[in-house]
Parts: sequence; C-alpha cells; structure tokens
Amino acid sequence: MAWLGLVLGLLLTVPGRAAAAELADAEALYTQGKMLAAAQIARSIGGAEALTLAAKATLVAALYLAPEADQAKLLQRAAKDARKALALDPDDEAALLQLALALGQTAERAGPITAHLEGYAKELGLDPTKLMDAIANDNESNFCDGTTTYGPGGMGTPGAMNARCTMLPPPGSCDDGGTIRAIVKPAAGQLVITEIMPNPKVEPGQEWFEIANTGLTTFDLNGLGLDRANDTRAPDVVASAACKSVRPGGFALLAHSADPSTNGGLPPVDATFGFAMINANGEVQVVDPASCATVSPYACTVVYDSVPWTTTSDGVSAQLKPGMFTVTDNDAPANFCPAITGYGTGGNKGTPRAANACN
Repeated sequence: MAWLGLVLGLLLTVPGRAAAAELADAEALYTQGKMLAAAQIARSIGGAEALTLAAKATLVAALYLAPEADQAKLLQRAAKDARKALALDPDDEAALLQLALALGQTAERAGPITAHLEGYAKELGLDPTKLMDAIANDNESNFCDGTTTYGPGGMGTPGAMNARCTMLPPPGSCDDGGTIRAIVKPAAGQLVITEIMPNPKVEPGQEWFEIANTGLTTFDLNGLGLDRANDTRAPDVVASAACKSVRPGGFALLAHSADPSTNGGLPPVDATFGFAMINANGEVQVVDPASCATVSPYACTVVYDSVPWTTTSDGVSAQLKPGMFTVTDNDAPANFCPAITGYGTGGNKGTPRAANACN
C-alpha cells in the first residue's frame, strides 16, 4: 500500500507546484512590463498573493500604460482584485495598499462628492497606519498637509499617529468654507507685486515678497506659480485644498518659510516658495504654471506680474511707492523706496502683508 500513499502525495503537491510556477511566470511578466498579461495569469491562479499581484499590475497599466478611455475600467478591475485578495486574507496589507491606491485614483477622477457617496474612505477602514510603508510613501498623492497644531505654530503630528487626510477638491477647484467652487484666477493687471525682501538678515529663510489685489473682484492664489525668472527651477505652484483668496485692496505674503521661528517673525504666510531670491540682478514673478515650458529655464508665456532688481540693502525691503501700484510702474527700480519700519524678530525692516510706508 506504500505506492498508494506516494500517488496521493503527488496528486496533492503537483497543483501547488504548478500554481507557484504560474505565479513566478506572472511576476516575470510584471518585471518585463507586460502588466495586463501578468494580471490575467495571476487572476487565474487565485489566492491572496496572486490576486494582489493582479491588482498591482492592473493598477500600473491603468496609470501609466492604458489610454485615458480605458483607465477608469482598469482601476475598477484593480480594486475588484484587491477586494478578492482581502476577502481571502483580511490582514494582507499589500492588498489593502493596492485597494487604497485604486480607490484613491478613482476618487481623484470622480471628484470628492462622488467619492464620498461611493464610500471609498469608509471601505478602507480609515486606518492611516495601513498605508505607512516603503511603497506607499513613494507616491506624493499619499501625503497631505498637517492640520494638527503643535509647538510654536507648527502643523503636524510628530511622534504620534497621523491624522486622516481630507479629500482634495477636483483639479481647478478649491474648498471655500465647505463649498467646492472653481478657482478664480486674477485678471490682467489685477495682481501687483508691491514689496520684495531679497536680502534679509538671514538668507534664504527670511526672504519674501508681497502682492496686492488692485482690482474690484476677489481672486485666488490656488494654482498660481511663484518663480525666480531665468533660474533652473520650475515654478512653485500654490497647492491648497482650501481657497486662498485675496480680496480687493488686500495683500498676500509669499515667503521662503512659513515658520515664524525661521522667517524672522513674519505675519501669517499665504504661500511658500523654494527658490532663493538672490541679492543682485534678480527677478521674481507670479505665473500661470500651465503656460511654462517643461524644461529649464521653464519660460512662461502667462506672467501676471514680475519685479526685477539690480541691488539690495541688507535687512531692508524694497517697497513700491504709493500711487505706483501697477504692473508697469513696478518694473522701474526708481519707483521703489527702502523700508523704514521694523517688523518681527529678525532685525529686518519692511511692512509684509500691510500698507507700504516710504519716506
């Protein structure tokens, strides 16, 4: 009867070995970039590991390989594969990650209202720790701005559980006190750069410039590009779920740092930039980033306003003189005056986010 046990053993082990070989084939196809073929084989195998691979491969195909018309369908297929994997192994974090990515991309395309009605966030269990791994943090869309106050004006959760991110409005929209609306861009000549601080006591952390709304209607900073002309950086885009509005006659402060402990005690900063303003022969500009080239020096065809300078004074801002608040008058350095009023804690002079004060 020994031969019977041997036969039974072979019958029980061969299917497992075949499945392992097929899974290896699927993984090889994934490595070769043949995502849909890999997904098809993995899906036919079944099992949590294989279905997770199917979801991953389908997701990659949806995001990077498929035409736009097919992306939504593939995202749904990826989510379905991930759900099946989780049904077999509810603790499979790799499967949960794929489901989160698939639903996140679907929600981004559908918009926050549809995403809420479909219950995408609820389906994920609202557990931020499930997405904390070396794969998820490679995707910038998996990060959001901190909303919990700590220390002297900081926002975040250092040493503690991350708070759940708020769903972002769809592209071209912002949250205006709970109402999702279209972003309002400034009209021509409405946004004017009125004060610059290229040479503070501490560089570049205390650098900033100020804009004013000289028009009769409110515009938003959302989606605008902050840029130093003719450098090698792409413009820094103002990205915020909340509408960052500038009312008629109002000012907005754009700074290298929003932290009062490092920016010289500036008043609340409306948006930040990453470039250095440089002390001599520089120029800052506010642009429509959609109009900019995609390679250095990132020249832009839609420039709302720009201000050049040739020389600067240490710790003293250059202020546009009253009566000169236009996008043409601020092109001339002679129309600026040195600041006389001190501000903050850094020993600098200027009137950030307030009316200029010239001699």
